[in-house]
Amino acid sequence: MSELRKDYFLDRWVIISEKRGKRPHKFKKVLDPNALKPIDKNCKFCPGVFNIAPEVCRMGTKNEWYIKVIQNIFPAVDKSDYRPITTKNTFFTSGSAYGYHEVIIDTNRHNKQLHQYPKEHIKDLFYVFINRIKTLSKDPKIKYVTVFKNYKKEAGASIPHSHCQLIAYNHFPDAITQELKDLKKHKFCVHCKLIKLESNSPRLCYKNNSFIAIAPFASRFPYEIEFIPKRHVNSLTELNEKELNDLSDIIRKSLMKLNKLDAAYNLYVHNFHIGHWSHLHINIAPRLSIMAGFEFETDNFINTVYPENAAKFYRK
Repeated sequence: MSELRKDYFLDRWVIISEKRGKRPHKFKKVLDPNALKPIDKNCKFCPGVFNIAPEVCRMGTKNEWYIKVIQNIFPAVDKSDYRPITTKNTFFTSGSAYGYHEVIIDTNRHNKQLHQYPKEHIKDLFYVFINRIKTLSKDPKIKYVTVFKNYKKEAGASIPHSHCQLIAYNHFPDAITQELKDLKKHKFCVHCKLIKLESNSPRLCYKNNSFIAIAPFASRFPYEIEFIPKRHVNSLTELNEKELNDLSDIIRKSLMKLNKLDAAYNLYVHNFHIGHWSHLHINIAPRLSIMAGFEFETDNFINTVYPENAAKFYRK
């Protein structure tokens, strides 16, 4: 039986239809043998190989770094020729896509992925995110900073060496603007309420002292998982060391489970400026299905795995 579900507070709908899906073990894919090399001389992100882009910062020394940030040489946004957004002839609104596009190389090993590292390494990666968000937010033209990871070609990664990306630009995303409007309709924090409701629900994946991880009620993707801090914080930059430690632990557990499916995924930080009426939350969207005509035309998704079953997979 299929079911139509609405997001907790957004006007966004999903069709849950397991009949259209496959059993989890059928998602398994053949690994790329090129990804097994410790260092690949043809990889632009491996140590001693690339010098294609200016370095921004690093964790470790120049010769023994383990996380490095570089400028993206194919940036979606840049700082050249700033032009404010204006509208001409009613319909033609445009301006410069101003900002910073950086690549965060999260390991110096070509054959390593985040789930293979201890939580301390993942915590250091979050510290890098925080440092770059704080630094780039000082530019008065920057309206929003997004951090994300595309893992595998199916999720949009063009290079197999594990890395994340950051885009800071001069526009506050419309989707997040609408989300904030929906949140403000309530006279209470919906995320604080949601944490209480989902802490012992069949959609609970993990929880610890600082975070809860759930398969959202109206998940758009099979095995989608969302991480929400128990404390009311708007931004990754507000987390303390204990919370970052708990977040790293719960993220690592989730990535280890997804590795059993060999799933491509998008990880993204849903970050808000201080003062906004929302919790920080982080999502991992496995890419085990393909967006097709229905999704593009209706902006609704078909999810082939019930969130309750996805949560069982993570807890198992």
